[in-house]
Amino acid sequence: MVVVVADDGSSRQQNFWSNFRSVTAHTTVDDIRREYEPQLEPNLVDKEYEDCDHYLSTQFGLLREELVRPLVDDVNRLRQVLIDYQTEQDLENSGQQDSQQQEDGQQPQHRRVFKKKKKTLREVIDSHPDIVSNVYFFIKPVKVVVHNRYGPTIDFSFDYSHLESVNLQDFQPLLEGNLMCLSCDKFNNSLVFGVIVKSRLNEPAERNSNEIIWEFSLKVDLDELQCQQLFEFALKPNLEYIGVESLTYFEGMTHTLTKLQKLITVPFEEYLVKLKRKIIEPKYLNNESFYDMSCIAPENNDAVNGLNGEVDDTKDPLKSVKLIDSNHKLLAKNASIFDGQQFEAFYAAITKEFAITQGPPGTGKTFVGLKLVKCLLDNENVRNPTDNRRPILIVCYKNHALDQFLEGILKFNQNVVRIGGKSESKELEEFKLFNIMDKFRKQKKKPFNLRPKFYPLVFKQNIKCLKRQKRLSNLKSEMENIFKMIKKSFSLILDYNVIDPFIRPKNNIFTAYFDRLSREIGDEEENPIKHWLFGKTSVIDWTKLKQKRLSSTKLYDIIEDWVRDVYSMNDISTKFDDIIGSNDNQSDNQTEESLIESQVNKRWKLYLYWRELFFDHMKKRCNNIWETLSEEITEYQSKYCKLQRLLCSEAQVIGCTITGAAKYSQLIDMFDPQIMIVEEAAEVLEGHIVAAMPSNIEHIILVGDHKQLRPITNVRELTTEYKMDISLFERMVTMNMPYQQLQQQFRMRPCIAELLKVANFYDIKLTNAQKVTVYPNINYTFGKNMYFIDHKHIEDNTHSRQSHDRSRSNLHEAKMIVEFVKYLLLRGYSGDDITVLATYNSQLSEIKHLMFEQEEVFVVKKELVDECNPLFSQTNEPPKLKVRVSSVDGFQGEENNIVVISFVRSSKMGSIGFLQNENRVNVALSRARHALYCVGNFENMSQESDMWRKIVKHLNENNYLGQVFTIGCKCTDEVEIEMPGQLALFNLQLKNGRCRCHTIAV
Repeated sequence: MVVVVADDGSSRQQNFWSNFRSVTAHTTVDDIRREYEPQLEPNLVDKEYEDCDHYLSTQFGLLREELVRPLVDDVNRLRQVLIDYQTEQDLENSGQQDSQQQEDGQQPQHRRVFKKKKKTLREVIDSHPDIVSNVYFFIKPVKVVVHNRYGPTIDFSFDYSHLESVNLQDFQPLLEGNLMCLSCDKFNNSLVFGVIVKSRLNEPAERNSNEIIWEFSLKVDLDELQCQQLFEFALKPNLEYIGVESLTYFEGMTHTLTKLQKLITVPFEEYLVKLKRKIIEPKYLNNESFYDMSCIAPENNDAVNGLNGEVDDTKDPLKSVKLIDSNHKLLAKNASIFDGQQFEAFYAAITKEFAITQGPPGTGKTFVGLKLVKCLLDNENVRNPTDNRRPILIVCYKNHALDQFLEGILKFNQNVVRIGGKSESKELEEFKLFNIMDKFRKQKKKPFNLRPKFYPLVFKQNIKCLKRQKRLSNLKSEMENIFKMIKKSFSLILDYNVIDPFIRPKNNIFTAYFDRLSREIGDEEENPIKHWLFGKTSVIDWTKLKQKRLSSTKLYDIIEDWVRDVYSMNDISTKFDDIIGSNDNQSDNQTEESLIESQVNKRWKLYLYWRELFFDHMKKRCNNIWETLSEEITEYQSKYCKLQRLLCSEAQVIGCTITGAAKYSQLIDMFDPQIMIVEEAAEVLEGHIVAAMPSNIEHIILVGDHKQLRPITNVRELTTEYKMDISLFERMVTMNMPYQQLQQQFRMRPCIAELLKVANFYDIKLTNAQKVTVYPNINYTFGKNMYFIDHKHIEDNTHSRQSHDRSRSNLHEAKMIVEFVKYLLLRGYSGDDITVLATYNSQLSEIKHLMFEQEEVFVVKKELVDECNPLFSQTNEPPKLKVRVSSVDGFQGEENNIVVISFVRSSKMGSIGFLQNENRVNVALSRARHALYCVGNFENMSQESDMWRKIVKHLNENNYLGQVFTIGCKCTDEVEIEMPGQLALFNLQLKNGRCRCHTIAV
């Protein structure tokens, strides 16, 4: 809190974020230099907020600190390491100097003498436990490029050779959308921030080259610095920078923060802010609203099927359901395909403007959600009787989950638009907004059978965009030419016609001289400025150079090389300031002879003075262009959004990630969605959901499970002290807002589902659907469809550059799991039916590494594109494993027939880290349908956690736990496996034909 002194001398406390709308949304120099921690308001999980500003400022403050703090801490830690390193180097140099003085018989100034081998700065950074960010050295600016979307950007490059051994599948440097802080003076005074907008590895052209160049582009904030940052790079091209990449995804945060600042009121304020528990119907419904709910009828419903496939309205209670009527609701419930809780969730989602559906794993949240979308689309005329469509907005936390949900919608509706560029779904290719726009611009192909009334509007808007694009192109070229000319001035002498305007105003005597000199040269391509700079008084031996009979171009190239060697371009002004004086700019008061026939150093001083005038002029010109360019970019983006909206006028569903909803908020508001459905809502930070809500939203449905993964924060303090990891979904449920809970699971074999009950993850009795009781047994495991293999092998500690914590791996577990999966593959199980999960990223890397070592078993073979032409058989795609290997967090919301888990933790100290986290364990144990196999030190885990104590007790009582695991079949002896080597030997025997039951050739 900030203490404010009132006029009467008394003091009062004021919220630090009371003026949050004027705070810069991104990291600034002031943040890096701050000597205080901002006083944040906690996320209120037990009471209501005072008002909208209190609510918005709280969410803004927490999100901004989540964005800013990691980079601030990392830069300051690195800065301190650099200071300590420089101090040590100075002391070492001083010690060496004392040693030399002793040899010369002089009295040493210091007594300390260093004899140890010096470490390079790179080695110091890599070995420092507190430096975990991505730190890059020897970064050099290359050029300035202007983009339609970003405006001016600076291209950089650096040598990546020292990181060549890093596995790029596990460590992704310079991710697009991340923030980077650059400095050329070890973060003392020079600090520049930019967003990475392009990043790629440039492989060496020659195979024997050791140089690997990584190239990336930064978008800098020009509005604040008036192009000074661009000139900082352009005017000092020989400087090298150190860069620190923030590990918080900048693009995902900054759009959300900006959107929160723009909000004056909050959608559904009475629920989010005031916690009003009486939830009303959506505005588009009334007491006489009827819905056709035929989509939730069972497939064999006689009333729906009828004779000749027609619907019999007299028999079907789902055909016309009066929404605000309890009798109609009961009839629909009894006739639907849903169980009781599913129908209540479905009905509440349709009839309440603020609806929450909570469901444990496998209870059919996605199934209900798809039926809900189908029903809303079938009744679009009821909720939106106008001719203009108001689509449903589908928002998910992850791209993969969004793609899966949209693929489900495509089965009954094709009017879908996928917004965002990170979708990997092939089914959604033609529905991705980028591809829709690309087809229209290149092929004039209109999507969704666009109605004729939109044709003239689309083409008219396209013409407007093309006109703006042409203006942008001209401005871009003009600005890029400025920086090309500036860069050229550091490697070549500026042409006379370029520098002439800056000579004439004050130095008219030079006009006649340079005109006469040009005539004497007699070559229009020659630059008289060069002749003057390297004139008769030059210290260069002209005679010897001319005797070599070099061309004039080559001659002056040699001369310029000499000048750059003698007078470094970066400090030449300083050299001549020392010789002539820093105020020696009164050229017009001197005689022609003293100016024109002056010494070479004075000529260079004059030239550099004129060049500075040229630079000043270019800065002003660039500023003017940027002001116009920024307006044009804004206007172009607005018109382009309108074109996108017109092209997708028939869209009934639009989908994007939670980040994309804030990033493309201008476009989404143009679509004017009426309903918003948030999948995985319990994984999303509250501020992100609020920022994702469109302006005119009338109905929101949250679907999720707060007993599974919570939102992830990078700043631990924000979780422990400010409750930032409590999502909007969980806050509403814990504050007893009305919500529906699903209670029957349709995924897991009963013995697997029993683990969720034993651990008390839920306060309800989770029942099993009939279908999960008839799953087939897993062959060749002697009926063990679930088994936990216990061991006491100690884990390995490995440092992860992506985490402030030390990541963990366990080689014993990795080998055991790889051999067990290999056993299943040899027994004929498809890799598509198997998923391997690990609780730590280092273990993930270890398992993948071991699998790639057995390429013939685990790696998908690439098919030849053209057997006659082997050149086409190679692709740039990395090798792919037959089985999915994922972190536990990365697999939430997904499932597979067989799941194998490595729990990793087995330390001498007994610590099990986040394996005590019930939410994460809940996710891990609930991904399997038919079979679950786990490896870990479960005895240790049971000693450290009450949850694991209950689970291990249950496993022991039902013979699901042991240090050995029995495998085999009717034609082989039973084999008890305890060590990975035993299983590897048995697998080798299987490959060699020991088993006659079922062993496939790999």
